[in-house]
Amino acid sequence: MALFLVLAAPLSAIDLATFGNTIHRWHVENDPVMGGQSVSTLKNTTTHLGKQVGEWIGECRIVPSLGAPGFTIAMTEDPTLGTAKFPNVAKEDGLTVTLRNVKGNVTQFKVAFCDTHIDPYRCQFGTYKANFTAKHSNGFTTVFLPWDAFTDKWSPSTGEPTSHDPPNHYSLASISQVQLWVEGVAGDFHVEIEGIRADKKPMNVVEDTGADELP
Repeated sequence: MALFLVLAAPLSAIDLATFGNTIHRWHVENDPVMGGQSVSTLKNTTTHLGKQVGEWIGECRIVPSLGAPGFTIAMTEDPTLGTAKFPNVAKEDGLTVTLRNVKGNVTQFKVAFCDTHIDPYRCQFGTYKANFTAKHSNGFTTVFLPWDAFTDKWSPSTGEPTSHDPPNHYSLASISQVQLWVEGVAGDFHVEIEGIRADKKPMNVVEDTGADELP
């Protein structure tokens, strides 16, 4: 299990992809492209407190040919288009993911990113990926994952790491896509995504207050 910290929303983070702007266009990809049956949808919405989020709803299902759960991914635009531009985050300590797990039995997620050194046509299977847990919550939670929690060596059938190989300076300076995964776990999910950012390691850990509770 990758190390993660739950903390208050960062003040000096570098935005990579959020739903509060139109810099990046998000979309989903499900495992039917690999013979699976998982489904998901993603749409922009606004909470009753005015927070702009991406509402990601779906179900990760068993792939018949494998007899194991498949995957579904929420991601920014296809890097083969050559339009995605991300800042250099090599001086930061890791990624933060801010979201709310509304309901469903899925609490295990993965955050991942590609860089320009990866063949863009293999971005899905060549990402730097890290596991994190997001329990059901009335409020938004920010999870910090240090760069050392990421590896680009993982099983394409389970999504689990096979060896430790974190990103280097060159990869962090040339991100081309960011992704959120439900993979290797069967079940349904309903998540509200605020965004993915790069940031310094937090100094303290606090509990989410649930201040942004929805009616």
